[in-house]
Amino acid sequence: MNTLTTLQVGAVAYILVSICFIYLLIDILIIFYSEKLIKYYYIEEKYPKLTKFINLRRKFNDYHTVSNCLIGICLLLYVLYINVNIIYHIFV
Repeated sequence: MNTLTTLQVGAVAYILVSICFIYLLIDILIIFYSEKLIKYYYIEEKYPKLTKFINLRRKFNDYHTVSNCLIGICLLLYVLYINVNIIYHIFV
């Protein structure tokens, strides 16, 4: 038995999607700025033993960034679906 109206379900979904989207943006910013810090402080030149780890990290970050972008697109499509559903229930 669902006691929430369509607008209330939409509001809860918006809150959850917004939290997930903020997490994804923070994650992408951390990836971007950590790479800038590695280049700024010349970590690869100062610590040559870490070069292999840094290269592995860069490969992983590429996949991680793409997956975050795809998840973000899916979240935006879900919000679009919620909007259409709310409009449909209001006007019909």
